[in-house]
Amino acid sequence: MLCSDLDSLEVARAVAASSAVPVAFVPILLENYSGCNYSDPPHIETARRNAADTPRVAALIENLDSYKDKEGRRYIHLVDGGITDNLGIRNLSNHIEMYGGALAASRAHGNSPRYIIAIIVNAETSGEDPLGRSTAPPSTSEVIGAMTSAQLSRYNLETLALLKESMQKWATELSTPERPVKAFVITLDFDSIVNEEVRRLFNNMATSFSLPDDEVDRLIEAGHRLLEASPEFQELVATMQRDLQQSAEPGI
Repeated sequence: MLCSDLDSLEVARAVAASSAVPVAFVPILLENYSGCNYSDPPHIETARRNAADTPRVAALIENLDSYKDKEGRRYIHLVDGGITDNLGIRNLSNHIEMYGGALAASRAHGNSPRYIIAIIVNAETSGEDPLGRSTAPPSTSEVIGAMTSAQLSRYNLETLALLKESMQKWATELSTPERPVKAFVITLDFDSIVNEEVRRLFNNMATSFSLPDDEVDRLIEAGHRLLEASPEFQELVATMQRDLQQSAEPGI
């Protein structure tokens, strides 16, 4: 929609945009070019026709159409996506809704899934709160940090609830009596670490562009262990093994 040559865009620029926290960092600037004869793909046209019945889709269409104003939006300033989707998964729901539902999206992509699986790696921390142990008025940065943390935590909770609800709905829509589709949402987070001392260690790690090598190694190992210990992941593995065994039996 920006009529831009994506082949010339460095991956590092996208990474920088994803890390451009407002105020702390300068937004990444892109130009909104004209003259490339862009036309909406079919599913956008379908979404446009159905927008009146779905306020969320209507808002998405309005946002997309704003990029067609090449004078009013000549430049695009990109910031950290956490301000709208800290876990980066709401776009999945938006994508399905733009198609008009899971069945329409499945047909458009030419696939028929047996499982819908989302593994969410939530690196949100809940470290010790120094404000709660002092009568001193907090600084401006401490107040902003506390507000941001509270908002992101609440938004993450709502986003995960929406994803679970949506995926169950998609699985039902895609299922047939002969071929049920199963949905699995697997969430990995530091609060799921059983050992209190280890959990405190990870929750108090700094948010930084540069971490010591030993902390990086611990984070990688924690991801492996959390996935293996996840009840939802264990259920997924058992379900797939059971389905595979049944499909191999004669007459099935």
